[in-house]
Amino acid sequence: MTLPNFICIGAQRAGTTWLHDCLNEHPEVYVPEKKELHFFNSNYSKGIEHYATEFERSNPGHRAIGEVTPNYYHDIDALKRMKDTIPDAKIVFIIREPVARSYSHYQLLSTTRCKGLSFQEAMAQVPIISELSLQGKYIKNVLSIFPKNQVLICLYDDLEQKPHDFFKNILCFLGVNEYFTPSVLNERVNRIIFPNLQNAMDKIGLKFVIEMIKKTPIGALIKKKYNESGRKSVSLNQKAYKNVFSSDVTLIEELTGFNLENWR
Repeated sequence: MTLPNFICIGAQRAGTTWLHDCLNEHPEVYVPEKKELHFFNSNYSKGIEHYATEFERSNPGHRAIGEVTPNYYHDIDALKRMKDTIPDAKIVFIIREPVARSYSHYQLLSTTRCKGLSFQEAMAQVPIISELSLQGKYIKNVLSIFPKNQVLICLYDDLEQKPHDFFKNILCFLGVNEYFTPSVLNERVNRIIFPNLQNAMDKIGLKFVIEMIKKTPIGALIKKKYNESGRKSVSLNQKAYKNVFSSDVTLIEELTGFNLENWR
């Protein structure tokens, strides 16, 4: 029975889809084609044998076997189950500047829980958005369960600015060839383009059509426009919300040794 020796646990809206796609190309890494298995939070009752079937296509050449489920980081029960099941697994946790993460989460929910709400209204009325941006709180939980030497905390800022170095750092942590460069390294994978259409297509089994569009020049232009508008909105809201997350940012600095002055 094969179980993972690493898991990327989050954060949500912090580049985990990009990481999954990069890892999926690495010849020494095995991740299931399906991202987000949700075993330790939603499917634990199905049993370890069921979980192991997700990794049965791995082979001896795969030195790192794992999965990416960004909902794990904020579920302490899932983390404890993970510790009980795969106690020596390496944990990757990507964290993102909290206002930017919150805004991206707001965009994700723009056709559901946040439909018709401004970002300001969503921050006030949908607590999960700001709650999941309190990443220091969740780093503390992770480090209370797993030894620090098994946990790699990464900054989304580095992914944006130096994707090659960011990915190399993760590969070194996983103990695989650090010089491999995936074809998608400099691409931005954005799952929330065409949210209404994507949800509808997914329900009828045609989600792959949207995925194909995303990889075309037209999809690239839409992503660029989407990301630019998002950055402008985050910039406008940065000062208004920085105090909401100030103490949590300080906690992250204390736990990691990072200098996050640019988050203040």
